[in-house]
Amino acid sequence: MAVKKTKKNPDSPHIAANPIPTHPPNPHMSEDTIGVLYNEGYGGFRLSDEAQRLYHERGGSDVPFFKRSDPLMVSIVRELGPVRASGHADSKIAIETIPARYVNHYRISEYDGDECVLIQYEAYKVDAVLAILHDGQLTDTERIARIRAAVLETP
Repeated sequence: MAVKKTKKNPDSPHIAANPIPTHPPNPHMSEDTIGVLYNEGYGGFRLSDEAQRLYHERGGSDVPFFKRSDPLMVSIVRELGPVRASGHADSKIAIETIPARYVNHYRISEYDGDECVLIQYEAYKVDAVLAILHDGQLTDTERIARIRAAVLETP
């Protein structure tokens, strides 16, 4: 399974077999993006009481079970900044920006509390192909062309 390692962690035993170097988001990119929260310090992901309070006040769900790409929590972390959003001295909450189409195809890899965001490209392509195959509106020729494009797509 090839994944994009979006934050380098040379000490991690979970390094992907074929990591792709991270590039800063392109401000001219037309594709929508999302933020994904992760901890870039050893000690584990923990949100501050202030971040959790704001999340509840603004209608967020149960904090222990929120998705790391939850737009409300991402906006709160942006508002507070990494120091105020982090729940303890060893935690350093950060935001990784990824293309929105991968919202269901990323995972958080962790080693000793230090985390990185990984994009699972192959899983994304499989889901894209399955969606094309199940689209009853397409002709066989259209399906073949779209599957070819999805499989050959590069990140």
